[in-house]
Amino acid sequence: MIFIQHILDPTAYKKIIFMDRDGVINEDSPDYVRSKSQVRIKESAEKALKLLHSNKIGIIIVTNQKMIGKGLVTVGEAIDIHMDILKKLNYEKYSIIASCICPHLDSDNCNCRKPACGMADLAEKIYGIDASKTYMIGDRMTDVGFASNKGMECLFLGDQETEYQKCHMFEDVYEAASWIIGKEKG
Repeated sequence: MIFIQHILDPTAYKKIIFMDRDGVINEDSPDYVRSKSQVRIKESAEKALKLLHSNKIGIIIVTNQKMIGKGLVTVGEAIDIHMDILKKLNYEKYSIIASCICPHLDSDNCNCRKPACGMADLAEKIYGIDASKTYMIGDRMTDVGFASNKGMECLFLGDQETEYQKCHMFEDVYEAASWIIGKEKG
């Protein structure tokens, strides 16, 4: 697992949530986002990050990137692409606390590839959070499984039916972030 810490002191945040990257923050590609020139930030992403930041909610990005395991990009290239996505979001202004990247293939049977819980387990250990009391925003069944396996509340983007009845469905990440804010304010 590749772990990149962006904010050294996350204690200023009332809550920390998990968020997928491709398809949630940036446009996904069927052939993977393999270069900086392919990076397209979703319109709703910056608005969502701004809203979460203003409500003191921190974000840990959790992303499967099997393009590394397939040899399509190196670890260094994948990190460069990831950091380019964050720079395009002006992440220094927002609440992106850390990024966890799984470079493995499905067949590697690692503990970090979603829906396995290794990325959440590491975040719990480093930041002292209880993942079962937080949220996961994602757009794939692996995100749903990740949330379910850790007991997180799942916020699913898109119109695809999920096999879990406990998922909340949203059109985009801003709509999901707004729902979290409403729920947290009670």
